[in-house]
Amino acid sequence: MSPKFKADPGSAPPYDMPDGFTDIVGGGEAAINWRPRAIEELVAEAEADLPLTHAELIERVTIRSGLPETEVARILDQTMETLAEQLIAGHPVMLERLGVIKVAKVETVVIPAQEARAMEVLEFIPDEDLVQAVEEGEAAG
Repeated sequence: MSPKFKADPGSAPPYDMPDGFTDIVGGGEAAINWRPRAIEELVAEAEADLPLTHAELIERVTIRSGLPETEVARILDQTMETLAEQLIAGHPVMLERLGVIKVAKVETVVIPAQEARAMEVLEFIPDEDLVQAVEEGEAAG
């Protein structure tokens, strides 16, 4: 014999929704816009992992400096060209509070031929203050 259940919703035991979800049983606005709350958190987390783009850097410097966006873009572009010229010429670039960027030669082995070749790569050596700030940021986050 199967047990009989009442159709009365008041007879159901209380149920706590899992973290990140919204109760839509009651209908209304929550039912129409239902989705796990965790999605917003995941999107924010994914966006935080994206690299800072050229356009975003210009926007941030424009806001901080109060300079016109076209002026900030011109200065940033000239800065990048100057840095690239220095690196192409084989000169290291030392930026205060950021670190050193330099061209380094590394030995690589070409697998099919099993021969070693020298290859130039860019090496970044972060400033000690930057390293400490990143470590403290990770500890706080």
